[in-house]
Amino acid sequence: MGNPDGFKVPDEAGGFWPHHVGPKGAFNAIYEGGIIVPLLIGMLLMVIVFAIERFLTISKALGKGNISNFIRKVQYHLANKNVDAAIAECDKQKGSVGNVMKAGLRRYKEMITESGLETEQKVAAIQKSRRSYSS
Repeated sequence: MGNPDGFKVPDEAGGFWPHHVGPKGAFNAIYEGGIIVPLLIGMLLMVIVFAIERFLTISKALGKGNISNFIRKVQYHLANKNVDAAIAECDKQKGSVGNVMKAGLRRYKEMITESGLETEQKVAAIQKSRRSYSS
């Protein structure tokens, strides 16, 4: 970038950071910006990499398929008292919502057979397991 051939009026004295004038191309114009330009280019590349990483992570967390359709299917299975099919739907979803719902459904399945607890205690136990999984 700082090659004297890339400028109309190169600095004959040279030195650590020569002061060339009149860049012949865009790449040589970056040199005139000083040390801040490469830093800004590096920061721009970091932002682009972080944006791509966040996009991929959030896409994976959303899972497969439409979330509203997934919830409708789980509600349908639960209305028909088929907890195992609802858990299978959670496995198909493969996202954060599916994982949290699966944890709650597993606890719900355990609580169905539990006879020593009252209904309110069962609901509290299910909510507790769901909260501990999602945090």
